Amino acid sequence: MKKVIALIFAFAFLVGCVHVPNGVIGSLGKYSDYEYHDCGGWQDVTVYAKYSFDEPAIENNKFFISVGDQKSEIVDFLEHYKKWIDIHDSESELVKSYDFNTDYIDANDYFYIDGDIEKTSSGNLYFYDVESKVLYWFHNNI
Repeated sequence: MKKVIALIFAFAFLVGCVHVPNGVIGSLGKYSDYEYHDCGGWQDVTVYAKYSFDEPAIENNKFFISVGDQKSEIVDFLEHYKKWIDIHDSESELVKSYDFNTDYIDANDYFYIDGDIEKTSSGNLYFYDVESKVLYWFHNNI
């Protein structure tokens, strides 16, 4: 019986170590590489992640829309998000790894915003850079 319980706990631990993307990220298909950094706890958490894709399913995706002339909306979100990055310990992996530059954003890229970080301090921005084939995920939940 002890072996069965140990196997159950081992399996649960291994499953917890596997990185499973959410529906928005998964809608692009299989990623080839990723970086994931967070700081905080279960609710009070800030996440910065990057997912690389070889063949993303971005065309006609049910979440993503073209940046077009909406760059200012994305930049506004990121300005508020950056304030949350700045309050974390400068030695945290999240802060050390944050390397996004708004100059990356152009009209040919895609994005999806879920939430209003300016009003609620919570939300998600998914930004897909067409040139690098990288999806950036910015999440804050305070």
